[in-house]
Amino acid sequence: MTAGKNAEAAAVKTLGNAAASQETILEAALEAFAQRGYDGVSVRELNRQIGVSHNLVHHYFGSKDALWRAAIDYGLNRVNEAWRLEDLAPDADPVEKMKVGLRRFLEVTARSPSVQRIMEYEAAIGGPRLDYIAERYILPYLSPRLGRFEETTAIEKRNLHLPSLALLIATGTTAFFTQAALARKVGGPDPFSEDGIERHIATMTTVLFYGVLGRPPEQTAT
Repeated sequence: MTAGKNAEAAAVKTLGNAAASQETILEAALEAFAQRGYDGVSVRELNRQIGVSHNLVHHYFGSKDALWRAAIDYGLNRVNEAWRLEDLAPDADPVEKMKVGLRRFLEVTARSPSVQRIMEYEAAIGGPRLDYIAERYILPYLSPRLGRFEETTAIEKRNLHLPSLALLIATGTTAFFTQAALARKVGGPDPFSEDGIERHIATMTTVLFYGVLGRPPEQTAT
């Protein structure tokens, strides 16, 4: 076995196994891209940060662009999984389903806000990476759910703008976590504390559904 392969095997052993090492790399990559943006991330530096051999990230992903795509796939698949509501009763109230989806989405974001921060960064500058996110995840997953939301909440009767609601749900509701440093200065419980997460979810649910329904969300009829 060559010296390079020895180093790679040692790195994999340190992280547990091949699957675990890839997950570790993807989590670290999400955080790095969220903090420094695509252009500010060095794969060599990322290897050093994780504590693996200098060629392990390249071995798994081949290039920084491929690493970015793998990381965003990993993160957004986790986000979209939060909106899968097949475990709820088929005859459950549609608004209640949306409330459950919102809760799960915000809980996932609180655990890993880096995905949403990357989306905000790419949405601000535009380009091929935003195209990748929008075409692969946002439009296919968001549009059908907004359609059901529109059908069950009389949005048109209230003269509400659906694209504004889409952005509010996709990014506005998560600002408490993606802009945690600012949230701490505003005051209240820490954004990532149990109390902070619960109070934020309750506030977003009330504000969003009260505005759309025209009545408090707890009064939704079955």
